[in-house]
Amino acid sequence: MSDTILHSYGSIFDHLDSNMRNLNDAMALREEVHGVFNSLADLHQGEHAQALQAHHQQCSQQMDATICDIHANLNHAVDNQYQTASLDQQLAAGLG
Repeated sequence: MSDTILHSYGSIFDHLDSNMRNLNDAMALREEVHGVFNSLADLHQGEHAQALQAHHQQCSQQMDATICDIHANLNHAVDNQYQTASLDQQLAAGLG
C-alpha cells in the first residue's frame, strides 16, 4: 500500500475553470430572464402586471442568491487548490 497522494492540479484547475464558465453562462441566463420579464411587463396592466413584477422579483432574488453562492464556493475551491499546491510544494522540498 502506498502512502502517496497524487493531485492532478492541472485537471482540477481545468474543471474549476469550466465551472466558472458555467457560472458566467448562468449570469447571462439571468439577464435573459430579466429581459423576458421586462418584455412581458410591457404587455400586462393592473393586477397582472403587479403579479408579474412580484414573480420577477422572486425569480431574480433566487437566481442572484444561487449565483452568489456558486461564485463564493468556486472562489473557495480555487483558494483551497492554491493552498494545497503550495503545501504540496513545501512538503516536496522538505520545508513542511
